Amino acid sequence: KLLHFLVVDDNGINRFVLSELIRIETGITVPQASNGKEAVDMVKKILHSDPTISILVFMDLEMPVMDGITATHCLLEDDTLKKNVTVVAVSAHASEVEREKCTKAGMKRFIVKPVKAE
Repeated sequence: KLLHFLVVDDNGINRFVLSELIRIETGITVPQASNGKEAVDMVKKILHSDPTISILVFMDLEMPVMDGITATHCLLEDDTLKKNVTVVAVSAHASEVEREKCTKAGMKRFIVKPVKAE
């Protein structure tokens, strides 16, 4: 399966940093979305054009228009999307409560901002 990445964050600097880290590691240019609704629309468009693609979405939690938890629900409640999408939470809030919300929404991992190369 072909792997795509998507970085979703309302902060342009955060989008740039995470996208660049992925590009440096993989050589892949990473599309970006500034809110959850844009992300859901982009994933649907990508998978409509090729339903065999897997998409790894790095999702901020607090965004205008549609937050990351709601966007994750939208992506994972659709059986067609669910089998091709993995969502990783990206948040400055690392509390156990926040992590639990992400896990319940179906997010597979949790990355704490600021994101740093290791």
